[in-house]
Amino acid sequence: MHQIDVRLLQAAVMVANELNFSRAAIRLHLTQPALTKQIQDLEDRLGVVLFERNNQGVALTEPCRAFIEEARLVLLHLDRAVHLTRAAAAGAEAVFNFGSAPDADPYLVSRILAARLPLFPSLRVHASSNFSLELSRNVLTGELDTALVVAHVPDKRLNTLDVDSFPLYVVFKSTDAAAEHPSVSLSDFVDRVWVVYGRHVHPALHDQLFALSRERSIRPRSLHHVTTGEEAAHLVAQHTGVAFLVRNAAWRIARDGLTMRPLRAPSLTVRTSLITRCDDESRLTSEFVRASMRRLLSPSAAQQQRSLPLEPSAA
Repeated sequence: MHQIDVRLLQAAVMVANELNFSRAAIRLHLTQPALTKQIQDLEDRLGVVLFERNNQGVALTEPCRAFIEEARLVLLHLDRAVHLTRAAAAGAEAVFNFGSAPDADPYLVSRILAARLPLFPSLRVHASSNFSLELSRNVLTGELDTALVVAHVPDKRLNTLDVDSFPLYVVFKSTDAAAEHPSVSLSDFVDRVWVVYGRHVHPALHDQLFALSRERSIRPRSLHHVTTGEEAAHLVAQHTGVAFLVRNAAWRIARDGLTMRPLRAPSLTVRTSLITRCDDESRLTSEFVRASMRRLLSPSAAQQQRSLPLEPSAA
């Protein structure tokens, strides 16, 4: 039986995730030479080259791709073994890992977390938050059982259940001429300062916004990239700019002289979805998703969604 230290598996998986030794070393709290030594030790034990360095960074060899896929499962099962052991000691019979995007509607998250499963009365739910792209990766690797994501990138390996949809919103000063209209178009903001999500936050929205911009020959005067609505609020106020945000982020900052309007662009419809792995056949996942969807689609939930204001009052 091959004896490979768990640290070597973690090192290989992190380098494969980051495709960069420096970033991987930082995330593992190691020096780069120490990480390089671990990868060399692992390659010596396996008798194959796992990573090839080039001018663009790090590339995975074919043997590496096969190894990393299984290494991720090993680490996943080890992590689950630890969680299940601790949960059993605390009296829980099952543990479920759920993730949600920071821009997901808190009401939807609370409805999901309030779901009760008759078949698993002592279920313990571990909740976490991350960008939608990272949540999708976490579901694919098995670190999460399901996640509530916003504007996620479609993946054939994931089941996707849409639970909400809304237009992209634009936030600007309440004194802006665009505030006179119930909705706005991209042409209203030609040669303006645009504040948009960094591509690592919402890659699909980022690409669709600029595809539409190119199609209509609409260009901003300058660009600022952000990760949160709060960052966008400062930039909009400072530069008299406009921020393109998902609804929940726009709601949070549309005050103190800022207002929001929906963008008329069907191609930029933003969907909130519950995702699971296609090959996850566990009864717990199935029951959790069913219970969550019942709560999300119940008449009371729908009524609550309808009662939410479309626009906050402008300050």
